[in-house]
Amino acid sequence: MINVAPPRVLAPRSRALSGIPVRALSKSCSISGPPDDFSYREAVSMDTEEIVATRWPQLIDIVREGSLVAVRNVNAGENGEPELVILVGTAHVSQVSAQQVERAIKTIRPDNVVVELCKSRIGIMYLDPSMANSTANFLSLTGTDRNAALARSFNLGGRSAFFLRLLLASVSEKISKSAAVPVGEEFRAARRAAKEVEAQLVLGDRPIEITFL
Repeated sequence: MINVAPPRVLAPRSRALSGIPVRALSKSCSISGPPDDFSYREAVSMDTEEIVATRWPQLIDIVREGSLVAVRNVNAGENGEPELVILVGTAHVSQVSAQQVERAIKTIRPDNVVVELCKSRIGIMYLDPSMANSTANFLSLTGTDRNAALARSFNLGGRSAFFLRLLLASVSEKISKSAAVPVGEEFRAARRAAKEVEAQLVLGDRPIEITFL
């Protein structure tokens, strides 16, 4: 097994431990790094190919395209930690990405599906694709009261974050219309596939309003 997890590093503290300053201990407790010729990318790629070829060979094409990575969890079993973390790289305006997401979820049948969305943008997963290219829907607002959703977004991030979100929505709209593909189709594919395999859907991004601060 290739250990792809970063080493745990203890941050030095100013207080003493058992009468000996931690700074003094750190000189004799160093952690050696990987060899100079070590390639993290190559190690992960090789490990991913081995995992997928053994368990889900029908997905090997997505691996070789560079869109799917499997990372072993060295803490598997501790506090419910998963054995594997599977990452699927996507483009927000790509039918191919949506198809790859759906294939991966239906084939692997994970316990949890994490999407790169926050509560403020969860609405994009539930849009009717025929309506996905409207300016309002690019804001991915949730709930029946759109004004209340706008007010919540404004209160959380402030004026600058709110207007940046409007700008992003406008740019996304233009890209989507140019590519003739509804934006966020990979999120909708993930939601549908997760429901089919009875996986828990998890919002894995921080609020966009905070990102824009």
